[in-house]
Amino acid sequence: MKSDSIDGLYVHPRFQSLGIGSALLIKARSLSPQRLELHTHQANQQARTFYESHGFEIVESGISLAPESAPELRYLWIADKSD
Repeated sequence: MKSDSIDGLYVHPRFQSLGIGSALLIKARSLSPQRLELHTHQANQQARTFYESHGFEIVESGISLAPESAPELRYLWIADKSD
């Protein structure tokens, strides 16, 4: 695990749209204030919309590791590009 990488950010569906995910991103940015990267499945449109609304940009596409082996996207946030 890299210190500028988000390995997983999950909010139970019952608690989504309450600002919890945004608060977690704010905390992650306080721990890594220059840049953050993460991966999400290409089909996860809700996550993609969330990350893109917080200034993350797609920098690479590929296939996740087995056993999933699903299309995924790598996102990057750089401090001077957003917020």
